[in-house]
Amino acid sequence: MGTKLRYDRRSCKTLLILMVIAAAFFAFGLICVLFFDDNRAPLWLIITATMGLMTGGPLTLLFAYHFTDAKIYLGRLSRNGFVVPNTKAECNGILERLSRTGDPVTNKYSKDSKRALVLCIILFLADISGDIWYLHKWSRYQLEGSSILFVMLLIFHAVISLIPALIFLKQRNTKKYIDNVDIIDGRKVRMSIMSSILLLAILSGIGAFGVVQANSMTSYIYKSKYGSYEKTHEDFLSGASMEVTSDSLTDGVWNSEISDMSPELTFEPVDGAEFYVIYMVDESSNNRLLWYASHVGDTSVPEGSGIGEYTGPDLPSCEGGHNLTVYVYALQGEPGRTIDLTPGDSSLSGDLYYYDILNVIDGSSSPELYGNVLAYGYITHRFSPLLPDE
Repeated sequence: MGTKLRYDRRSCKTLLILMVIAAAFFAFGLICVLFFDDNRAPLWLIITATMGLMTGGPLTLLFAYHFTDAKIYLGRLSRNGFVVPNTKAECNGILERLSRTGDPVTNKYSKDSKRALVLCIILFLADISGDIWYLHKWSRYQLEGSSILFVMLLIFHAVISLIPALIFLKQRNTKKYIDNVDIIDGRKVRMSIMSSILLLAILSGIGAFGVVQANSMTSYIYKSKYGSYEKTHEDFLSGASMEVTSDSLTDGVWNSEISDMSPELTFEPVDGAEFYVIYMVDESSNNRLLWYASHVGDTSVPEGSGIGEYTGPDLPSCEGGHNLTVYVYALQGEPGRTIDLTPGDSSLSGDLYYYDILNVIDGSSSPELYGNVLAYGYITHRFSPLLPDE
């Protein structure tokens, strides 16, 4: 059958034209997105611009790869003494039928395998650097399982680097392999430099994707475990470990006095807590903030203590009864993230949302470093000015 001719001058020129057309199509779509108002642009323009962005870019890369491969191939044919044809029809697409201007030379470009091997080693070192970055980032979070995932990343990157490295190392053997511009004489054809680069580019993307996915998965697990990420209100309440009681109750109903003064609270001390935070909301009124007190040092707060800012429930709105909840948080230090709070506002619930703020140790890291809340508890009861105290 003979050795097949891969490209000719016409196919090289065609690839160049297709690359330019695809690049122009992509540029048109990009210009439309950047400079045209979607609300005023006609439908045909929007569709054309979208197609330009979605297909123009990938096609440009595809044609650019084959055009570069064709230029390298034809240049090597010429340097190997072949007369490059305008069309494959001149030699029926068979390399042996091409005219030659010199003696045949084989394995003139065997160093391509060595170059590809070096690139493969560089790729492996880049992947290892990503793995080390992952380990360094998550080591401060002390998350169980991150070290195991780090080892899995190392193995994964070693495998996807070792396989092509063995291929390139094997193809350095000139007794068993020849170049793709040589006439096949029983030896195998080694990967061209462009094919090697394409393979390594794909493996590089897979390796980077592995690091990104490992980081995203670890972040998801960390936030789910230590933050309120995807937790429900019931999940939060089930995690309460502090007992909070109050003498400002009668038969499980808040006394009417709390409309004017903060209720009495008693809660368990927590080892290592620097101070406590009290947060009271009206859950029946969009979590309206009724009481906020930070840096509380005592575990027993008398009724009407004057600690923090207290506004009390809104009596007209409480007709029919509202659920009032007091949360108490034990903090090991100052939160790494703060927010302005004003009693009477309805912005944050006292459980998941405000817990995430208090629980931050370092707000400058990504994700934020959690663990500032050592423990928390709550007490929730009904309040209504129409219900008499008994």
